[in-house]
Amino acid sequence: MTTFGSAPCIIGIGGAVRAGSSTEKALACILRRAGALGARTRIFGGEFLAKLPLFDPRPAESTPEQLELVEATRGADGVIISSPGYHGSISGVMKIALDTVEFAAKDDVPNFHGHPVGVIVTAYGWRATGL
Repeated sequence: MTTFGSAPCIIGIGGAVRAGSSTEKALACILRRAGALGARTRIFGGEFLAKLPLFDPRPAESTPEQLELVEATRGADGVIISSPGYHGSISGVMKIALDTVEFAAKDDVPNFHGHPVGVIVTAYGWRATGL
């Protein structure tokens, strides 16, 4: 676990590919509040997540974006995950991000191990709930 001085580092992962999504706005709002309380924060929003390649568990070289996300979560003191609700589940870009965090690390320790994790879900309409 890495801190910057006495300030904890909180990473936000989420949003939607669409710029200005309510999901990413909610995540940014929470990270601003964490920053106001003294935390160091970093957001990996929809624009960043859209650069991640489709997940493939076969051995291959990781992209710079995959490595950046893995290293940031590895060094964080806490993680906030924010996803729109899509048909009762998380969005595709969030699924790819979570797969990347776990499998691109190429080690035996789950990347969120020992980290507090918060979750934000946004949804529009009853269909997003999967009912």
